[in-house]
Amino acid sequence: MKKSKTLSVSLLLFVAALTACKKQYQQPKVVISTWQQVSQRLYQTDTNALLRYDTIFHVSFSSNNYIQLYDDGTCLVSSDYQFFPPSPYYPVNPEKVQAGGQTLNWTSLGSAYVFTQLPYTGLPSPTWLPPSLDTAFIVHGDTLRYQSVSPFRSPIMETVSVGYYVKK
Repeated sequence: MKKSKTLSVSLLLFVAALTACKKQYQQPKVVISTWQQVSQRLYQTDTNALLRYDTIFHVSFSSNNYIQLYDDGTCLVSSDYQFFPPSPYYPVNPEKVQAGGQTLNWTSLGSAYVFTQLPYTGLPSPTWLPPSLDTAFIVHGDTLRYQSVSPFRSPIMETVSVGYYVKK
């Protein structure tokens, strides 16, 4: 009986040790790819969360408008357009600008993906932005919906940017 109990305990410890040695977490392969932008929406809400301004931009997005997700947990968000909040105080049409990108960290949380800025070092510059927390979801299996809330929140308005991307 004692041998049987010892064997059972040993077997349980062996199984527990095997299950404890899992592989390091890997990002889901379905999103690790280049995603080409196909549309852009900007909207603003007031303090009561009422929609105030809402615009969908249908421009000819070039190959410079994309999100590239890497399996090391980083990504590049690139654009060659400057979109403005859809309120009367800003230009109506987006401006074409020199293509540029921003490197972010990303991770998956269930069916969502969270994008955060890489740790900032150095002194703030005129183009410095406060840290952001952007999110993305896969829509219908082939479209990535990337949402960013403006880090410059007004006490009366919040600007939200939503880009739609398809896998290249």
